[in-house]
Amino acid sequence: MNLKLGAKVETIFETFILRDIIIMVYQPADVRVRKHRYLSVLKNITHFEMDKIFLEVIKEKTEIYAFIIKNRSFADKLRQEIMDHF
Repeated sequence: MNLKLGAKVETIFETFILRDIIIMVYQPADVRVRKHRYLSVLKNITHFEMDKIFLEVIKEKTEIYAFIIKNRSFADKLRQEIMDHF
């Protein structure tokens, strides 16, 4: 798995690609902002603190929407665009 935090990509979805499956997850803007704020703090803290903060983020109840698309050519094209950020 490749993970890129802080990539300057204008999107309202978090995108995950697994072979020919694309999963796009939507969260409200305020939730995304708080989550990214937590992630930026994680760079300078210990593993114990990181686990505690991560649990706070994931146990927050919020409404999310997920779109699951199975399309090999779309997945390959999207994967290439995402890899350009690495």
